[in-house]
Amino acid sequence: MAFSRLVCALGQQSVVTVLTHKTHLLAFGKQGAWQARQTGHRPATVDYLGFTHYWGRSRNGLVRVKRKTSKKRLRRALYRFERAVYKPLFK
Repeated sequence: MAFSRLVCALGQQSVVTVLTHKTHLLAFGKQGAWQARQTGHRPATVDYLGFTHYWGRSRNGLVRVKRKTSKKRLRRALYRFERAVYKPLFK
């Protein structure tokens, strides 16, 4: 937990605030991905900058980080698109 103490210390020194109830460490590495697959669990996923980062298999069968659009961001974009296209039709 030295990392979390370091992040909190840096947060106190700068303008950035760290919310401890939202911040936690994940086993997001190749070892964690392999262990999760061997035990039958799903590897950890992270939503960051509008993308969901997850562990998947490459074409060669290796474990690697993959990305897809975050569901929240996609839903928001589709809602805005629907409002822009259909709302003017029914005024």
